[in-house]
Amino acid sequence: FDGKLSSAGSVFRRDDFVGGPVTTATIRFPPRHIANALDEEDQTSKHNYLKSLGRIVFARGPWIESHPLALSYNYPGRNNATKSSDEDEIQCMTQALEDKSSYKTLAFGGLAKNRGGTSTFETVSGMIFPSSSPSALSYLNDSSSRVESWHSINRRISVVAFGGRRISFLSGGGLWSNSSTNKNGKDTAQDDFVSIPIAKVGSLTRSYLEVSDWIHDVRLLNVELQQANNQSAFLLAMGMTNNNCEIFGFYSSTQDEQETLQPTRLQCITCDVRCITYSLSFHGWDSTSVLSSDEQLPSLAVASGTVFSEIVVWDAVVNSQEDENDEESLDTLVKRWLANVTAGANIIIKASRIRRTSLHRLKGHLGSIFSVHFSTCGQYIASTSDDRTVRLFHLQPIDESQTEWKLIWTGWGHTARVFDVSFAYSSHALGEESSHPTLVSAGEDSTARIWSPLQTQEVSHPLRGHDCESVWTVDVCDGIIVTGGNDGCVKLWDLDSRIMQDKDIRTFVVPKDPPIQSTHSEEKITTEATTSKPRKKQKKKQKLSGQLICGMELFKCHRLVVATRAG
Repeated sequence: FDGKLSSAGSVFRRDDFVGGPVTTATIRFPPRHIANALDEEDQTSKHNYLKSLGRIVFARGPWIESHPLALSYNYPGRNNATKSSDEDEIQCMTQALEDKSSYKTLAFGGLAKNRGGTSTFETVSGMIFPSSSPSALSYLNDSSSRVESWHSINRRISVVAFGGRRISFLSGGGLWSNSSTNKNGKDTAQDDFVSIPIAKVGSLTRSYLEVSDWIHDVRLLNVELQQANNQSAFLLAMGMTNNNCEIFGFYSSTQDEQETLQPTRLQCITCDVRCITYSLSFHGWDSTSVLSSDEQLPSLAVASGTVFSEIVVWDAVVNSQEDENDEESLDTLVKRWLANVTAGANIIIKASRIRRTSLHRLKGHLGSIFSVHFSTCGQYIASTSDDRTVRLFHLQPIDESQTEWKLIWTGWGHTARVFDVSFAYSSHALGEESSHPTLVSAGEDSTARIWSPLQTQEVSHPLRGHDCESVWTVDVCDGIIVTGGNDGCVKLWDLDSRIMQDKDIRTFVVPKDPPIQSTHSEEKITTEATTSKPRKKQKKKQKLSGQLICGMELFKCHRLVVATRAG
């Protein structure tokens, strides 16, 4: 369905003056610290309320838009909404949570006048969201025990947008970032997207950072400073088209009520497989976790989809192989950078360049790899290609010390190129992988398709609804499928209601027609006509078990009229 606002009509329809195809779309929910503040013992009511607070965020050309998922929801525990007894705080938090406004901004800054979003360098190709959660059940996951401070970068940046060679940082947009706070440092309502300026040279700033090559994927890792002084720092990994991984360090400080990000290029990590990639995906570096300054960096895996029908799997960051005494190691560079940030000294670090060996080269596709994604647990890789297939790889052990990726499933069904794929989890699961993962793919045949690779094949009818050929993006958030197409629209589908059970499927063959009773005169005319002409050799046609169907329609509830090729 198309989301609608009573005052603005269809909010997902492309505007006449700006915009373009929807290149990325998702749904975000309140973060863990907000969900934990709600005092409600009934988990079902709490989940439904958090789900109603979700926001649809998508990009059309250079524009980013944020819209409410539901216009209203009556929360049963509204009178006792939080654990605080401060009525002003409760009112402030309720106002911030139930923000039903829509927001729109240019991802990389600039004036909206005479900008149609036709430049490839201005098109947003992806986004990550440090201040929000991909599921309304994320508060049940307490994997990170460290408590974040209010000025943590996870709470101050709502969107990290990237496209072409540009990357920008935004706050606001109704995504629960606390760039605007009250006197007690609590979250307040944010009216609009605000671009966080990035320092360039001296006192000059810019609304985006431009790097050496096109960006495929981004990961953010928050770093805890020992002496914060209203500062925050984070590491940013960017996967490039040339199969490199660039590591940047950013720290922010607020001066005269203006927050500025100071970037420092730390390291360029190069894979030994030198090729152009059409897709790349990271696994690791969760933006919700906080890294202490004395901890080792967590590992960061990369899967690159090449133009040579291969998927190259390699490790960009390996904490077990880093030598702490090596001045070129990433751990050493990060500690030196953090020491300068804490001391307030001028940061002059020469970026190092290291080379990594590829671990696996996955084969099976017959064309360029358009998308590649890790599952949450990192045990599966799903990929799509211009060979019209969706493929699933599984990491399996060879012996006690070695593993390998094996192609375990190939999905045929799309009639054109397949552009994107996403792992799907129901609204009752917190991103856990079952033994039978579910996939949702989108392609150039105007459809999105749901697959259960290890149980059946396609488990639902194709999702049709876009008024275009190309469906560029698909994501699954808390049991809701989000698709974006070339028509500038975002479509939402319920995953659970779309999945069909095997017991509900019936298959039957159309019976053959009864023989036609012909008269004696007709048989005589036919015999004379056939004997007057020489017979030609006729090729034997393969017999079919049933008739070819060219049309059908239901009538009287449970009766079916079928039209066949035989007439």
